[in-house]
Amino acid sequence: ILKWVPIVILIATIALTYMYINGYSIAVKLNEMLTTRIYQMSYYWQTYSITLFGQYLNTVSSSAANSLNAMHALDNSYLNILLGSGVIVFILFVGSLLYMAVKATKMKNYKIACIVVCVFFWGFMETAIYKLEFNAIILLLQTVLYNQNYLLGKDGEQVYGR
Repeated sequence: ILKWVPIVILIATIALTYMYINGYSIAVKLNEMLTTRIYQMSYYWQTYSITLFGQYLNTVSSSAANSLNAMHALDNSYLNILLGSGVIVFILFVGSLLYMAVKATKMKNYKIACIVVCVFFWGFMETAIYKLEFNAIILLLQTVLYNQNYLLGKDGEQVYGR
């Protein structure tokens, strides 16, 4: 079930954006609870088109948007990557996180799978998951998965002592 959570979150991002644009009451209520994040997502979804290689997004931090009252902040990593960096980077980034979740689940390393799922939830509300200071954590998780696979061998038998 853990490997399906990231896909559900990605679908929820797009679905909530469309639901808000079309005035569904649940999306409007969630928007109020999430400090206008869904409104901001819908603003960017309607303002910018999806491109292969991305484009400049006119955005500021949430705190700056609140004080300026004229700028918009996109606090959803998935739309930020999709609209700002393009389809290719989006597929590579999300694909690598999905790969980690699936591989960790297959290896029965549920701690790492849970961490990856938490990263996906975090990406719904923040953009930090693709920033430099966070990439080190993603690389560390991939290294742990690789090393665990190496220690176990391809057939699951223990190759080296732990």
